[in-house]
Formats: sequence, C-alpha cells, structure tokens
Amino acid sequence: MPGMPTFGMLFDGILFILALWWLKEMFGRIREDWSEVRNPETELIPRLVVIGLWLLTALVAMFALSVLIMIVTGIATGLRSMF
Repeated sequence: MPGMPTFGMLFDGILFILALWWLKEMFGRIREDWSEVRNPETELIPRLVVIGLWLLTALVAMFALSVLIMIVTGIATGLRSMF
C-alpha cells in the first residue's frame, strides 16, 4: 500500500512534536532574550549564545513549517484521490 505509515514518518512526527515544543518554549522567553541582547551591560558570550539559540530556532521553525506543508499536501492528495 502506498499510504502505509513507516518508521521514517514516525520519526518525522516525533521531531515535529519536539520542534513545536521548542518553538513554544523559545517564544515564551523572547522578551527576556531581547532585553538581554539590547542591554549594554551584557557580555559578548551571553549575547552570542542568545543569538545562536534564536538562529537555531529559525532552523527549527523552517523544519516544522516544511513538515506541516508535507502533512497538508498529503491530506489534500489523499482527499483528491478519494473523489
């Protein structure tokens, strides 16, 4: 069957859930991070760590968006084949 779930799909699903959790946690701390980056008393290393975390968050968001598009495309294709 072409639509059979695979372990790769399960792995993608787990990564998608973890990505959503990561995004929820990071967007919950955006104000503190922004104030830490803007604070002139903050040293360079903590600023770079915060910036690095947000760059990683951008990658996680792109992954989550691509998986979401894959899911919506799969559902639309499945619905189209039913009719």
